[in-house]
Amino acid sequence: MSKTRMQTTSGLVLAISLGTGCAATPATSDPATASTTDSTSASDPRAVDQSIEQSLHKLNSLVVVSADDLVLNLPNEAYACYSLLCPAWRTAPAYFQERARQAPRLAKLASLAEQISHDPKLPPHEVSEANAALQSLSSLQIIRARMMVEAEPKNNANCYQPCKDKDPEAEALNRQRVSQIFALADAAAKSKL
Repeated sequence: MSKTRMQTTSGLVLAISLGTGCAATPATSDPATASTTDSTSASDPRAVDQSIEQSLHKLNSLVVVSADDLVLNLPNEAYACYSLLCPAWRTAPAYFQERARQAPRLAKLASLAEQISHDPKLPPHEVSEANAALQSLSSLQIIRARMMVEAEPKNNANCYQPCKDKDPEAEALNRQRVSQIFALADAAAKSKL
């Protein structure tokens, strides 16, 4: 039984080859990752990449959470190159199958996020709950939600830099963003994403 490791990969792939240090090579077919995927998207990696890029762009354009990493479930051997994805794995069927499996989940998450961004009746949350909100979103294993996009206090004529005093508008916007992240994680879990 092969152990797997959850890792993220950016929508834009950068291959780094460090010569030696990458001993692991992917198997030509992995029955564990050959689960049901959309045959159209699995057969066209460019379409999958485009779908992932569009979904990440849609999520980021909502200016709520920083989402630039897609979570992939690949074997530990895939990350034998100094904890980075080995270049040989970037062309492995398991890599493309995993991206094809995650692409529709990411697209659905982005659509849910867009719907939630227009909902004025979200349950209120405090800014201090931001980390818990990000953890609940990351627990879906679709994206690695690293940080909430925080509104900064506006400059004030009495301050040379943004004032350290609380800006009611920025605080309200940050509370709204925390509420949106919680609502997104909840809606995604309810839709069995």
